[in-house]
Order: sequence, then structure tokens, then C-alpha cells
Amino acid sequence: MKKLLKVLFLLVLLFNLGVLASCGDDDVTPDAPTKEKYTFLAPSGTPSLALSTLFDGNDKVEYEIVAGSNPLIAGFTSQEYDFIVAPVNVGAKLFANKPNYKLVKTIVWGNFYIASLSEITSVKDLEGKTITAFSQNSSPDIMLQAVLDAYGLKGKVNVEYVDSVQTANSMLMSGQAEITITAEPSASVLRNKKTLYTIDLQQEWSKLSGGNSFPQAGLFVNVDLLKYQGVDEFIEEVITRIEDYKTPSVLAESAVKIDDAFKNVGVEALTKAIPNCWISIKSKEEQQAAIKYYAEKLVALGLGAQIGGGAPSEDFYY
Repeated sequence: MKKLLKVLFLLVLLFNLGVLASCGDDDVTPDAPTKEKYTFLAPSGTPSLALSTLFDGNDKVEYEIVAGSNPLIAGFTSQEYDFIVAPVNVGAKLFANKPNYKLVKTIVWGNFYIASLSEITSVKDLEGKTITAFSQNSSPDIMLQAVLDAYGLKGKVNVEYVDSVQTANSMLMSGQAEITITAEPSASVLRNKKTLYTIDLQQEWSKLSGGNSFPQAGLFVNVDLLKYQGVDEFIEEVITRIEDYKTPSVLAESAVKIDDAFKNVGVEALTKAIPNCWISIKSKEEQQAAIKYYAEKLVALGLGAQIGGGAPSEDFYY
């Protein structure tokens, strides 16, 4: 009888161990393949800056840095890449249509500023003015429209759009534009040339959202990649590397090696700019609260289609 009880106890123990062992990713089987290299697609600017130390000399990574949103959307559609860095609303909109990529982490929480060569101290100073902006109905414009709405300035500020932040910056420096929307790290470069007055749109967003940050750009993972062994560990490595933003000089030194655009800015200017780029890793709870508010604000502005109609489902998150 005692032997039988021992055998039963052992069987129960082994069964429980088996259950515990299977509580991870159900898509990963004991004979699942591993990846030697991981492919990344990222837009030029702060999102690729955040990944600089990961990209720099890493034998496990192949990366492509592109300009504009069209290559990112094509990447989501083709599923050619293991990871894509893209605006959070773009990833959520495409996920609602076809769930090819899940959000791992929001890594950039806005890097946009209202800028002028004439003194401005408050959003209220913009009444009756013309702002030269870029990327209509995308992240910088969404943030601007929400802030203007919060101050009761919708219809009291004229917004004109140009093709890029570079064009807006050039118009400001040449005197063709009085007030523009700019972004880091280029804002820090402008500050080295002339006295620049700025209003931090991230701080304004936080005021109107009750403390939530602006979920600008996120790291998305291909759902097919989750069938491979070692992916969770690699993602932890990626997150660790992103946190190198806490040492700006280290991030800047890697940045100039991965993209000529950063090389043109230079290590010194990048080091100064990084603390203003709002690169950060937040908890799952903070991230989801921020994205929920963001989605609600888009819907209220009549731009719900830009995020797939509303707040993403729980399945959207890795």
C-alpha cells in the first residue's frame, strides 16, 4: 500500500511539473527551432536612436532604417521582419485588420515641440498665429490638435502642413515660418544655431491626460517569431539595451555608427538631445492606460480610424 501511495505521489508530482513547464508560450514546442539572427525595421529618428546600442556591432541583429511610414506599413503587411518599430496607432490599426504583430513595448513617448524664434511661454500665446506642422493626422499632428482643443484654440490657430520636419525646421531658421512643430534630436541642433523658444508637447499632453504619457512609437514583434525558442530571452535583451538611454553618451556613440543622419548630428549634440527624446520603458499597466487614453482622445477628435476604431484588445499586447 505504501509503495502504491509513493508511486501515485510521484505520478502526481511529475504531472504538476509538466503542467508548470507548459505555462509559458503555448506556441513553443520542445523541438521548436531557434533563430541565429533577428531582423529589424525602424524609422529614422528617435525610434532608431532608442535601439542604437542594440544595432551597433550586434551579430544577432540585421536592421534596416527607413524614412516615412510607407515602408513600415509594407513591412507589417509582408511580415518580412521579426521586429518593427512604428507609431503605436499605426501598429494598432493594422493589428485590428490583421493581427500579424503584437506590441512588445512603447519605447518613445513623444519627441515633439512647438518652436519659435520669438518668445512664446504658453500654448495660449498661439492664438491668432500660424503654425507650420508636418505629418497631418499622424503623431505630431494628433498631439498638437489635442493640445489646441484642450486650450479652446481649435479654429483660433491656423495650421499649415509641409512634407517633413526637416522642411519645417528649414522654414523656421530662414524666417519663412514664425512657429513650427519640431522634433528631437533636430530641435537640439537648432538650439545650437539660434535662440529657440519651445513648448514641450509631451508635458502639455500629460496635463490634459491626467498624467499619462503620449505613446508615440512602439516595438512590435512578428507573431510567427513567437514559435521559436529563445525569443523571450532575446526580447529581454532588447529592452535592456533600450534602457541605455539612461547613459546618453553611450547611446550617442552607437547612434553615429548605425545611421548617417545621426553621424551628421554628431555625438555631442545627440548626447544633449537624448534626455529630451522621451525614450523610456514603462510597466504594462502604465503602457495600457496611456494607450487607452490615447485611443479615446483620437475617437473624440474624430480620428478613431487612425487606431483601428478604439482602444486595442488585450491580444494586441505581447
